[in-house]
Amino acid sequence: MPKRRTFSRKPEVANLFGVQHADAAEGAKAPPPIADGQCPSCRQYMPREWFSGRGETPSVVHCTGSVTAWQKGHIPKVHHGRRSYGVCWKCGGNLGCDQCSGSASEVLCKRCAAWGTPAAFAEHGPILNSDTMIAKRYGIVAPAFEDYPDNFRRCYRRVNANEPQAPSLEDWKARAAEIKVVPEPEPQDYDSDVPLFQSSPPVSVSEEDATEAKRRRIREKAREMGLL
Repeated sequence: MPKRRTFSRKPEVANLFGVQHADAAEGAKAPPPIADGQCPSCRQYMPREWFSGRGETPSVVHCTGSVTAWQKGHIPKVHHGRRSYGVCWKCGGNLGCDQCSGSASEVLCKRCAAWGTPAAFAEHGPILNSDTMIAKRYGIVAPAFEDYPDNFRRCYRRVNANEPQAPSLEDWKARAAEIKVVPEPEPQDYDSDVPLFQSSPPVSVSEEDATEAKRRRIREKAREMGLL
């Protein structure tokens, strides 16, 4: 006669979504808190150099690089940084972090030819749009000063308040038009028998004068050395 199967009823635990068994409640424990210097995405601990700075430990940014911003060549695809630069204000592309895109004054979006942070815009100013530069950028026209957001322009005026304003491209063209072109002098005819550069006649020095001058130099040298 086959044995009769017995079913054990497990205690039930009430939750917000209904009823679950006790073993399921035990398995759904909350993850441990994030420690200082630990990535919240991959749970990787940062090296000792991460804690070398003063003050509080900086937060860890899990970054996978950027295809729009200028990037360093030796940074791996997946890395960690201390500061994320968000997205570009014009195209919305990812700008990476301080490890792959450099400092805040170096963040540049290659897709738009625009600076990605107010610090970079205040440091360098708007990018020029000359014919040569546009050709090098394959037709990409950089935004003008008025096209940048308000916080970018306020930061530029605050940092460069005491600096003289650089003239624009139109000012340079106007200055070049005001410059008078001086015509080149016409070539003048000259007598071929007379040389252009006449050397001075050689000075004749007698043998006695040369010998006396040599003796004078020897006496002066000996006097300087304290022999006389």
